[in-house]
Amino acid sequence: MSAVESTNAAPAVDREEETVPAATPTNAAATPGRENEAVSAATPANAAATEEEAVSVATPATVAATPGREEEASPVATPTNAALALDHEEQIVADENPFDDTASERGESTSESTQSVTASIFNYRQENGRTYHAYKDGKYTLPNDERENDRLDLQHNLFLITFDDRLGNAPPNDPGAKVGRVLDVGTGTGIWACEFGDEHPEAEVLGFDLSATFPSFTPPNVRFEVDDLEEPWIYSRKFDYIHSRMMNGCIADWDAYARKCSDNLNPGGWLEINEISLMPKSDDGTLKDDAMIFKMAKLVREATIQFGRVATDMEDIKEVLIRAGYVDVKVLKFKWPTNMWPKDARYKEIAKWSQENILGGWEPLCLATITRAHGWTKEEVLVGTMHCRNEFNDRSIHAYYPVYSAFGRKPTEAEPDFDDTESINAPSVSSSNVSLAADVMDYRMENGRTYHGYKEGKYNLPNDETENDRLELQHNLFLLTFNDQLGNAPPNDKDAKVGRVLDIGTGTGLWAVDFGDEHPETEVLGVDLSATFINPPPNVSFEVDDIEEPWTYSQKFDYIHSRMMNGCINDWEEYAAKCFDNLSPGGWVEFIETPLKPQSDDGTLPEDAQILVIADLIQEASEKAGRPTMKPDKFQSILSRAGFVDIKVLRYKWPTNTWPRTRRFKEIGTWSHENIVSGWDGLCLTILTRAFGWTKEEVDVSNELCRREFMDKTIHAYWPLYSVYGRKPLDAE
Repeated sequence: MSAVESTNAAPAVDREEETVPAATPTNAAATPGRENEAVSAATPANAAATEEEAVSVATPATVAATPGREEEASPVATPTNAALALDHEEQIVADENPFDDTASERGESTSESTQSVTASIFNYRQENGRTYHAYKDGKYTLPNDERENDRLDLQHNLFLITFDDRLGNAPPNDPGAKVGRVLDVGTGTGIWACEFGDEHPEAEVLGFDLSATFPSFTPPNVRFEVDDLEEPWIYSRKFDYIHSRMMNGCIADWDAYARKCSDNLNPGGWLEINEISLMPKSDDGTLKDDAMIFKMAKLVREATIQFGRVATDMEDIKEVLIRAGYVDVKVLKFKWPTNMWPKDARYKEIAKWSQENILGGWEPLCLATITRAHGWTKEEVLVGTMHCRNEFNDRSIHAYYPVYSAFGRKPTEAEPDFDDTESINAPSVSSSNVSLAADVMDYRMENGRTYHGYKEGKYNLPNDETENDRLELQHNLFLLTFNDQLGNAPPNDKDAKVGRVLDIGTGTGLWAVDFGDEHPETEVLGVDLSATFINPPPNVSFEVDDIEEPWTYSQKFDYIHSRMMNGCINDWEEYAAKCFDNLSPGGWVEFIETPLKPQSDDGTLPEDAQILVIADLIQEASEKAGRPTMKPDKFQSILSRAGFVDIKVLRYKWPTNTWPRTRRFKEIGTWSHENIVSGWDGLCLTILTRAFGWTKEEVDVSNELCRREFMDKTIHAYWPLYSVYGRKPLDAE
C-alpha cells in the first residue's frame, strides 16, 4: 500500500468507479461545473465515448494535490502508458443525509463499531410491536429493540448489586487477577464485556450474540461478533475465562454446552454460568400454586420445550459442570425479590431493580413464546401478563426468583490432544494440511497481539484470531466488490478449467479453499509466513514459506493469485519475474492491491487529516524496513517489463464508511469500514512502536483520532483498489 500521488504517467485503467458526491453544504463549493469535471469535453479523441467509458481530467481537487496533473492525465499513449480508458464506470454519490442510513434499520451502528457483521443481520423481525433478531430466527425469544437493550443494561446493574459490585464470582473476577482471553457468551448489549475489558486492560475480550446490538464505542481490547453458540466453535486459540449469563431457554443441551466450553478453555481456565430460574418461589407459601405467574410460566416452559430449548430451574447446574469434567465447582444461590416486600435494606434495593427487570422482560417473553407456540392472540397474552403484573406488585406475596452462579475450573491435567507447548496458536493448524516445522508456531507477543515468528518482521499485521476474522471479512468484501467472483483474471470465469494454482499470501486460506471448491479439477497451493490456515478440501494444500526466497516448485502453475501484499515485497520487478518464471505458457498472474493512502474526489479529506499523517509515517517506516509500499498504478508497467501480455487494469473504490448514496456502495462502505478500522489498529501498533518508539497508549490515542475520521460521513474518502492481471505468452508467441 502506498500514497496515491504520482509524478509518473497514469496507467491504462480498464475499469474505475467514479466518486461524484451530491451538492451539499460540505461540498457545494466544489460542484459548480461538475459535469465538466466528471467527463472531459468532447474531442475527436473521446466524442464517441459511451456512458461506461470515462477519461481522466484535471479537476480543482486533483490539480491542487498533484501539480502537473494535466500532463499526467494525458500522456502519450503507449502499450504500458495510456490515458485512462474505462471499460466501465460506477459512480459513488454522497448521501445528502449521511446520518440517515435507510439501508438498514440499525445501520449506523455498524459503521461506528468493531463488529464483524453483515447488513442482513440488521433485518430484524417485527412482531407484536417489538423487534426480534432475524439471524437464526426463533432461537431467542426476547426482543432486541431499544426497550430491551435498556432492560439488559438495568439487569447488568442488578447483577452488580447482587454480586457486591463484582462482574462475576469466578476467580478471574478477583481483585488483581490477570486474565488472558475471555469469551462472553450471549453478550447482549456488550456492557459486561466492555466493563471487564476496562477492568482488565491486559485481557482480550470477545463477546458474541445472535443480535448485533453492541455499543458503538468499545475499549481497544474488546470486540464483538454475531454468531450462534450452538454452531461449531472454530476459535483458533482457547480462552482463560468463559462467561455465560441469562441463557436459560436458549440452550438445547446444557451438558453439550458445558463440554463445548471445556473444549475451548485452556487447562486451568474457568467457566461461569449465571442463570435465573423460570419459576419464582416463596419460602412462606404466600405464592400460591394457582397464581397467574405460575400458569404463564408453565406455558412459557411448554413453548421452550416445543422450540427445543427448554427453560429449566437450573438446580442441577452443578452436576452438569461436574459431568463435563470441571473441578473446584461452586454454586452460589442468590434471590431477586419480585417487589419491595423484604425488610432488609439491601434486599429492598435489589428488589427495586429486580421488579423493573421482571416487568420489563416478562411481557415480551410471554408475547413471543405463547403466541408462537400456543396460538394466543396478542390481546390474550396482554390480559395474562396484566394479572401477572398485579401479582408481581403485590407485597403480600413474598416471592423471589432464584439466581444461580455456578463456576468451575478445567483441570490442568487435561492437556489438549495436540501438543501446543511450542505455540500459543497451535490448535488452529492441528487438523489442517500444512507442511511446517515446530518453530514456525513460536509466535511473537507484542502489545497484546500475536505476530508470526517465521522470518520475523517481514509482515506488519498480526496473525491472531482478531486479524484472522478481519481477513475473512476482507475476503467477503472482495467478493462483494468483484460481484461474487474470486478474481478478475480469466481463470475466474464461469466454467473455466484450471490446472495448478498458487495463492501467495494466503492468510487464513479462505480464498484458496473457495477456489478449490469452485474448481474441483484444480490443484491449489497457498503459501504464507504464518500458519493460520483453515481445514482445506482434498485439492487444496498449504505451506509456510517466504516468497522472497528462491521458488523451487517442481511444476509450474496456470494461475498465480496475489492479494494485499503491498508493503511485504522488497522488489516488485523481481517478484513479477518470479511469477512469470513459475507460470506455464498461457498462464495468468493477478495482483490485487490498494495504495496506503485514501483519497477523496471533492476535497473533503483535508491534507492534515490524522489518517494521512499516520500513513506518511507508515510509508517512511516501510522504506526503512526495505519494503516500501508500491503505487498500484505501476503494476501495469511492471507486468509488461516482466514479459506479460494482454494486461488489464481494473480500478475500484472502497469508501471509508457509508457516506455514498447508493445502496451498493453503502453496503461496500459498511464492510470496508469494518475492514479498515480493525486492520488499521494492528498495522499502526506494529509500525509506530517498532519504527518510531511510540508507546501502545500513544498509538491508541492516534488510532482513536483516525477512527473518528473513518466514521465521519462528511469526509467522502475511499481507498482505490486495483486488480491488475496479465498472461504469459505461449511459446508460439
